[in-house]
Amino acid sequence: MSEDAYKRRLRARKRTITTTLEAQGYRVRTFEEGPFHIMACKGRSARAIRICFGYISAEEATRTSHEPVPLRCTREVWQISDNGRITVFARIS
Repeated sequence: MSEDAYKRRLRARKRTITTTLEAQGYRVRTFEEGPFHIMACKGRSARAIRICFGYISAEEATRTSHEPVPLRCTREVWQISDNGRITVFARIS
């Protein structure tokens, strides 16, 4: 997948996830840089989300697990299939 196609798919997926989380009552911020793409806060809890297409590498999982996050924040990786129809949610501790 080319760089432009990847960025286009990532932007579209961020919009979709942001809309879904806001409908569930979360305050959502998106990021262009860093290990996480979305930070969603609701009450005292938060979710730091990284979006990846295809399979996640061990390096990505390690980098995500060691990244500092606020208290009561879960780290998640949302893995999107190549055709975009299947999404797998994984919590990283």
